[in-house]
Amino acid sequence: MVNRFKVYGSIDSDKTIIALPALGERKEIYESLSWYLKEYKIIAIDLPGHNQTEQVDNSISSFVLEIENILKKLMVSSAHFIGNSIGGWIIQAFYSKFPHYVESLTLLDGGYYFLG
Repeated sequence: MVNRFKVYGSIDSDKTIIALPALGERKEIYESLSWYLKEYKIIAIDLPGHNQTEQVDNSISSFVLEIENILKKLMVSSAHFIGNSIGGWIIQAFYSKFPHYVESLTLLDGGYYFLG
C-alpha cells in the first residue's frame, strides 16, 4: 500500500504547510519546496486515485475529511495550506468546513472545476 502523504523538511517544526498537488501530479512535487523552506514541516498529500491509491469516493468532501484525518493522525492543530489547481479547490472546501485548522491559504492556478 502506498502512503497517501509524505512529510518533508523540518519534521519537528511547529510551522506546518499542508500541500495538495494539481490533478495528474503527485505529492512528491513538493519535495523541492522543502529545500527552500527549511524551517517548515511540509505535509504533501496525494489526491484520491493518485500514486496507485484507490478510494471509492473521489468527491471533494470526502477528501476534505481525509485531510482532517491526516492532521489528527499527525497531531497538527493548525497549518498553512497550499493547493495547486484542484488542490486549491479542495483547500478552500477544507477551510469552509474546518477553519480552525487554517492559518493561511495559498491558491496556485485555481483551474476550472466543472460541477456538472
